Amino acid sequence: MQRLQTWATWIAVTLLVVSQTPMAAAGEIRVVPGEEPLQPVIDRARDGDTVSLGSGTHRGPVIIDKSITLMGESGAHLNGDGEGSVVTIDGPNVVVAGIIVTGSGSSHETIDSGIKLTELATASQVLDNRLEGNLVGIDVHEVPQTGEREIEE
Repeated sequence: MQRLQTWATWIAVTLLVVSQTPMAAAGEIRVVPGEEPLQPVIDRARDGDTVSLGSGTHRGPVIIDKSITLMGESGAHLNGDGEGSVVTIDGPNVVVAGIIVTGSGSSHETIDSGIKLTELATASQVLDNRLEGNLVGIDVHEVPQTGEREIEE
């Protein structure tokens, strides 16, 4: 009987502690356009966060290696620096949506792209973006389970 009471007390305390522990909720990080590069904002984001780009021009390039959403409001423009890919997705479950992407490099050897998905970009999605002035629009190599729709080049 004593053992059953101890067990019941342990379960009750555990449930109480778990119910009082704040859960890490996904957040939204709003970014206004400007001269500052976007990469530090991406670096601060946590898995599950949405980085929302306001209308206007944002400075790339960016590498996304965590499960976040990079979403553009109407008129959001991400401009690379003319070298490499503008957006490199190098992690799982990334969403890049609603952004005008321009300004990749021009190297055929490295396949400079508006958006590049590496082999680590499993279950990532590239949705409703407009790609202009890039050597390659979207470069997808050996990536299982990706989603693409409405790509304009």
